[in-house]
Amino acid sequence: MELTEFQKYYASHPTVIELTESFRDKKGKKISVTGLSGSAAAVVFSTAAQIKPISVLFVLHDREEAAYFFDDLNALGLNDKTLFFPSSYKRFISSEQIDNENIILRTDVLNKLSAKEQEYLTITYPEAVMEKVISESGLEKHTLHIKTGEKLSTGFISEVLYEYGFERVEFVFEPGQYSIRGSIVDIFSYSNEDPYRIDFFGDEVETIRSFDIEDQISKVPYTRISIIPNIQDGGWGCV
Repeated sequence: MELTEFQKYYASHPTVIELTESFRDKKGKKISVTGLSGSAAAVVFSTAAQIKPISVLFVLHDREEAAYFFDDLNALGLNDKTLFFPSSYKRFISSEQIDNENIILRTDVLNKLSAKEQEYLTITYPEAVMEKVISESGLEKHTLHIKTGEKLSTGFISEVLYEYGFERVEFVFEPGQYSIRGSIVDIFSYSNEDPYRIDFFGDEVETIRSFDIEDQISKVPYTRISIIPNIQDGGWGCV
């Protein structure tokens, strides 16, 4: 995506150039930015990210401010480069009410950052980063990778999912559940907002698709997926 005329003005500003260069330091730095009001911060950082991909963790004051910043970056064309890392809880940690959607978001962020396939701007807030997260090695150890064309028995999948704490049900409707009906295995991983449907031909994975839990209609085809348990529970090597 090309810079807008407005962003080109920011891109040529000495302070923005200096800030962009500091983000490229592979050693990593803690940077505090002040003096930017309204959506100016989003314009500055979106400009920096489009000049050259950068990997930055933004810690805003609270969830509301983080959400606004996240939306501003997306509005400026960074939808595929931004990640939102929320707290696991519905409102506050003190409420002790876990929100499955937030856990899915947290797991997805950790999974994408661990894959190191591209640079991301990760937006979060103190309450979210205060929680322990699974280590990179712990995440990989407790991730089941499945791809089309590979030989894999439904019995093996069932054993792994049982070890991961998944519940076997007739029909999946929330994360942490799976079902096996003949040659079809449905799994609702904590790393995707929709469950996966895996079709087998014998012991070979023939197709993988996500599907809608309401009407059971297929949505997105995949050649490979990662099945991840609830990393907020079970002591998976958190740090």
